[in-house]
Amino acid sequence: MALHGGTRRSPVGPKLVMAYLLVIFLSLLGPGAQSQTVQPTKIEGKLVYKDAHVRKIWSLVTMSTGVVYTLPSQPIDASLGSAIPAGSTVSLNCIAAASQPTNCTATTAARITTSAAPVPTTDLKIKLLVMVLSLTGTCTKTGATVTSVQTAYTSPTGYANFLRNCSYGKVVYDTVTVVATPVACSSTILNNCNEDAMATAAKASVTAQRGASFLNSFTHFSYVLPNGMVNTCGWVGLAELPGTQTWYTPDQDGIFDKGTVMQENIHNLNIYHGWKAGVEYNDYSTSMGMGQSCPSAPELWRLGWATVLDLLNSNNFPANAFKTYTLPATSASSMGNMIKLQTDWMPSYTKNVYLALRTIGGGDQDLKAEFDRKVNIHELNKDIDNNFMARGDPRVTIIGTVAASSSMDLPAYKLFIRTGVLLESGTKIVVKVCRYTASSSACQDAAQASPPPPSPPPPTVVKKSPPPPPPVKKSPPPPPPPPPPSPPPPSSPNKSPPPPPNKFKKSPPPPPPPTPPPPAPPPPASKKSPPPPPPGTRKSPPPPPKRKSSPPPPPDAPPPIEEAPPPDYSSPPSGGGDAPPPYDAPPQSWA
Repeated sequence: MALHGGTRRSPVGPKLVMAYLLVIFLSLLGPGAQSQTVQPTKIEGKLVYKDAHVRKIWSLVTMSTGVVYTLPSQPIDASLGSAIPAGSTVSLNCIAAASQPTNCTATTAARITTSAAPVPTTDLKIKLLVMVLSLTGTCTKTGATVTSVQTAYTSPTGYANFLRNCSYGKVVYDTVTVVATPVACSSTILNNCNEDAMATAAKASVTAQRGASFLNSFTHFSYVLPNGMVNTCGWVGLAELPGTQTWYTPDQDGIFDKGTVMQENIHNLNIYHGWKAGVEYNDYSTSMGMGQSCPSAPELWRLGWATVLDLLNSNNFPANAFKTYTLPATSASSMGNMIKLQTDWMPSYTKNVYLALRTIGGGDQDLKAEFDRKVNIHELNKDIDNNFMARGDPRVTIIGTVAASSSMDLPAYKLFIRTGVLLESGTKIVVKVCRYTASSSACQDAAQASPPPPSPPPPTVVKKSPPPPPPVKKSPPPPPPPPPPSPPPPSSPNKSPPPPPNKFKKSPPPPPPPTPPPPAPPPPASKKSPPPPPPGTRKSPPPPPKRKSSPPPPPDAPPPIEEAPPPDYSSPPSGGGDAPPPYDAPPQSWA
């Protein structure tokens, strides 16, 4: 099975293209085709878009009567010269044949009367009515059974649980009601596979059976086609983009394929298909391509179902240095489960890049092995991705995967990605991201890169030092002992000459050697000096006098730092609370 456009397509697409072209050719050869053209009719309504692979379907649904006018193409605003986005309220002139007044062959004077409103994608409770069609009257075609369709939605592993897990509880089915819906056979349905004609006939049948109030109690409507129409229609799933209606074939590729049903539901929320290597639908990592799993990281972010761990651009992402993250798996948490890179450092900035860890579990229970336990890398148009109000297909494209303890160089964006080991039973992974200027070999960890200059020290608070204590007066040294007496002069027969005059008074003859004087009394205890330190030891300064308050810090110490209060983690950061755990509870009762 291959996919394309706003639908999952049938494998018989090429045959259908030829059949469709043949129908157009034969209609042009009809008698009086040109003469049936009538004057323009002014209409106003909501512009609706569906992509059915074999053709893009543009229509205008009138606000007052609900009549559907088929348009030849997307209308162009006459005053602005730009294409009018789906969801807008539009006024235009419809030029149609008299035999088919609601089939506009051309339009003029189109203008927007009310711009398309933002599509709600969170806090959404869907009341879904599924109508299982069968054809009666001139032709008979049965359809799927009501019980099997009801089970597909409401079983423990059904579509209701799948949507709730993938959206982290932000979009849920409040009610799923499945009813058998017989409609009268008509060539418009049987031969042309006109999805709007089916919807109109089905709603009329339900109203006749159950009343208008029953029909009006629902917010969304799904139609399961009768058996044997896949070759006529050329698709297995179809949806308004954006809108509230979806259509499915009654087989394993249509209503009984979880990826098909998820894709058409998310089309209603204004999300386009996944791409790979320029091929639409070729991303098998998401139900928006060919997968059976939850949307990819860019799709989750666009839907508002998950938040980024970090948003990197040239302002906060220095070149040649790794930034390191611990990235949780998208199946484990809605908070901070992706890294978004706005590659504005490139000379031509046209795309954003997303990194996300995908693992089997939760809504990703059927994730393919090639994406499991790996960082999935996607790129997409930056003009649409950076503007929530922008409409159109951003071409979300998978460009690679990185397993644990591996790396990948993306030279198109001068990005180098290196992964570490998986953590916490494989629900987290260490990821290093670097943008380089010339080569990925320049990427360094923060510890290897040149350190930044040190920050200046904080200013010190100068406090006046207390005056030094008064010096301790040393005791006076003891008086020196008196000199010993002079020896007597030697006796000589000759009288020696008199000694030279002495300026001191001549002492009397020396008495016997005096007794040494007693030692000086010790100084008072309060003034006793401590013994001198041994040679080579620096004498410690005396302690400062005691203060009544706490002693000041030493003169060279930094000022005391006030400790910040602990952060408050009682409330989540802006952007919503953390995701609820995977939904394992039994589903609610359904109508």
